[in-house]
Amino acid sequence: MSIAQIREQIDALSYEERVELAEWLHITTPLGDDEDEEVALAEKRSEELRTGKARLLTEEEFWAGVQLAKKQRRAS
Repeated sequence: MSIAQIREQIDALSYEERVELAEWLHITTPLGDDEDEEVALAEKRSEELRTGKARLLTEEEFWAGVQLAKKQRRAS
């Protein structure tokens, strides 16, 4: 799946779903953050990847998480 296809699927989500996805992925919200905070977060994430504290998700894991978040949101 290409980045463009992922963007299309994310664009198809409602605002609430995008916020939930952003929180789930531990990235900034669609409202945006201070640039210094974004840089600090990116550096922290890079360090976590380098040290093995975190790992990249496969495409399957990413979409499974999106689906799980949707189900949990609908259940609440």
